[in-house]
Parts: sequence; C-alpha cells; structure tokens
Amino acid sequence: MTANIPLSSKQIILVLLFTMAISVFLLLDTFRPSNILDSSETTTTTTVPCKFQSDQPAADVDQQEESDSVPRRCVFLDLGANRADTLKVFLKEPDAKFKYDFPVPFWATHETCEIYLFEANPLFTPALKNASVEYNAKGINVTVFPETAVAAVDGSITLHLDTTTVEHDFWGSSILDEDSNRPSVVISAIDISTWIMKNFKPRDYVLVKMDIEKAEYNVLPRMLEVEAWKVMDVLLIEFHDPPRLNNGIRDIAMAATVKLSEHVFIPHYDSPS
Repeated sequence: MTANIPLSSKQIILVLLFTMAISVFLLLDTFRPSNILDSSETTTTTTVPCKFQSDQPAADVDQQEESDSVPRRCVFLDLGANRADTLKVFLKEPDAKFKYDFPVPFWATHETCEIYLFEANPLFTPALKNASVEYNAKGINVTVFPETAVAAVDGSITLHLDTTTVEHDFWGSSILDEDSNRPSVVISAIDISTWIMKNFKPRDYVLVKMDIEKAEYNVLPRMLEVEAWKVMDVLLIEFHDPPRLNNGIRDIAMAATVKLSEHVFIPHYDSPS
C-alpha cells in the first residue's frame, strides 16, 4: 500500500512554473519568424535590373580580392561624336551647343572619366583631333576614333555622305542609305559591342551615347547578342527613321532594346544638335 505524500507549497509553485514555461515555449515555436518568412503569401522578391547581378557562381576569395585591387573606371563612349559637340556638353563647357546632365557615379566626376569619341564622317576629323590635343593637355583623358563607323562587324564599310544639311553639320551621313546619288567614301568599321566587352569589366561604370544615323538598327541586336549589357550602365539612344528597305530591322532592334533595358538604364534621349 502506497501512501500519498502531500506536496509542499514550494513544490506546487515549481510545478506551475515548469508548466507555464512549456506552454510559452510551444506558443513561441508556433509563431517564430522563420515560419512567417516561409509563407509564400507574405514574402515578395524584388529584382533590380543591374549588370552586377549574375546567374553565375560567385568568384572565389582570391579572384574577388584581385578584382577589388583594380581601380574602377568611369567611361563615356560617344558614338557619333560629330565635331566633339557632345564632349563639350558632357564636360559642361560654357560654349556647349545644349545642356544635358550626363549621369556619372558618386566616386567620379565628368573630368575624371575616360572619354572615347567615335565618328564616321571624314569632315569632322580635324575637329576631333584638335579636341583630343586640347583636352588631354588639360589632363582629361580623351581618345578619338575618326573616320570609324560604329557597326555590328569589323572591317570596311561605305559611308553615304550628306553634303546638303550644313545647318545641322551634315547629320544625314549614314552607312545605311539607299540613295545611290549621294557621294560615298569607304572607311573603317568597328564592332563596337565586341570592343566594349574586350575593353571594360562589369565593375566599371560605362555610359554610352549612341547617335549613329540609322546604324543603331544593326548595333542594338549585336549588343544583345554578345551580352554587352554586362558591362554597360547607361545607354542613351537617338533613334532615326529606319532604312526604307528595312526587312523588319526596326522591330528586331526595338525588341533588342527592350531586352537590354532589363539590365541597362535606357532613358529617353534626343539631342537638339
């Protein structure tokens, strides 16, 4: 026969405290934050278009340290530089033809960026060479590519010259033109998309201004093809009327632009010059 041993008041209090502790633990376990975050109804994923995002595995520590040791570069590519007019706008010169605030990162200034000018029309070669000499003497890094057409392939190409619109600096000269009555000249062509990929890295800041008189319809799909968006930050495009015999080239270029805009900032751009 077992005798019932009465619990003391102290023992009763300990039992109650233990029971309460178990209840609180179970309650907290039910509503712990991990359960809330696991709920598909209460979480959202925000994807920011950015060239630094990648589906590729992250580089190892040694590669990352090597990358961090290389200075980042601020780059301005002026595709269709004319007489270096946009260069003056970029540098905010008092005598610039118009005003436009080209964006640069907080760690750079317009004067510290590397500047590359590409121009097809031989008429503007002297002005471009003079600009290179003038600004490099001021410590501004300007490199010019005169008589060089921005294109989708390397090689030589025929430039059809505009000799009539003097007031607009012969802006109708184009490598895409069906008017056989225009004078023409054979110049060098550069696959600008591949050139960009070879010369810059994703960690650099690359700003591209494109005013290349219809050649954009060939260049934009090429940029998408070689994934030039991986190293570009901003792309300013001045669109022109497509060639008369375009064979769907405009639709292809527009579709490529939409895809590029998923990774590169492409605001509206239309220079008055």
